[in-house]
Amino acid sequence: MNINAKRGSILVITLWLIATMAVFGVGLARMSRATYGFSKRMRDDFLSLNAVKAVVRSAIEDRKNDLTPLYDTVSELGNNEDYIVGDLRIEYVLEDEGVKININNVKSTVLKDLPSMDMDKAIAITSSKYKPFSLKEKILMLDEIDEEDYEEIKDFITVYGEGGVNINTCSEEILGYLGLDDTLASRIMEYRMGEDGELYTEDDGIFESTESIVESIMGTIYLTVSEKTEMEAFVGKGLVSVKSDYYQVNATVYFNDKVIKRFSVTIGKGRGAGEYGILGWKEW
Repeated sequence: MNINAKRGSILVITLWLIATMAVFGVGLARMSRATYGFSKRMRDDFLSLNAVKAVVRSAIEDRKNDLTPLYDTVSELGNNEDYIVGDLRIEYVLEDEGVKININNVKSTVLKDLPSMDMDKAIAITSSKYKPFSLKEKILMLDEIDEEDYEEIKDFITVYGEGGVNINTCSEEILGYLGLDDTLASRIMEYRMGEDGELYTEDDGIFESTESIVESIMGTIYLTVSEKTEMEAFVGKGLVSVKSDYYQVNATVYFNDKVIKRFSVTIGKGRGAGEYGILGWKEW
């Protein structure tokens, strides 16, 4: 083999080695990026999970030490809070699950008036063989309920709670779905807001018992005889309560001000239980 041929062979081998090393380097870089990405996700998940667990424990302790155990007030719920650990920040709020209608004990005559619902769909839920539903998403197992129906009503329904909707924390809209006249629903909200017309202030009106609802309203707001009779009839149906034992901790986790995860955790005493605990956990 002459010297030029040898040089040509060496050049080919050298180029082949360079190409091989380049391919190997690209593969190694991709593996490194993938490993880094996986490690970062694992770190974020670990930090988020433990931080949210701390927030949930705090919420459970808050409910255990409730200063008004016989009734709820909007001022003790619904306030955004921050929990900060280093570069991790959890923005969370404790919301009353009792503001929703329990599909496990509601009558079809109430359920039919929710968005996208009718009597056939309502009866399908209230008479379902799957009751009691452990998750509200399980109504999607019914032939009569599709994804569009569920999306329309999911924010108005729950599977938690033994009593009625919490009249101290629910929306005026929910009162209407329960069948209360618009004028009377407005009277309830007017009483709850107090003289300044705003919630979350010191003069908020509070219903301390279902028995005192009508009397409390009449102490500050004029009701006609017919309005008083209608309000008494509504309260007598057992559709409302003044207290809830079920709540949602809705948390958004930020790392260096970037959202990395969201959680929705349901806490409550559970059926027949005397202590608060975690009943449901969602993360995305």
